[in-house]
Amino acid sequence: HLDLAFQIELLDLVASQVASGAILGAIGVFHDLVLAARFSDRQILLDKGEIRAEGSPAEVLAGPEIGRAYGIDVRGAVGNLLQTGRNLLS
Repeated sequence: HLDLAFQIELLDLVASQVASGAILGAIGVFHDLVLAARFSDRQILLDKGEIRAEGSPAEVLAGPEIGRAYGIDVRGAVGNLLQTGRNLLS
């Protein structure tokens, strides 16, 4: 429940610890797809407790399963939000 600035600060800290070898790796659970894309090397997409996709962020987030799991056209929705600044609910 951190605000965006603190989420990024925390994830940057974890990423730097992994990069420096201070820790071997990190596992995160994300619902924010932008943060998941920025801070992960590999992803597993779960839907109703089942693995639906696994791979790089590009493979998972651009694949067909992401839309099925979220119940919307994720690529279109995120692109629309970035272009227009509109909320999904409006």
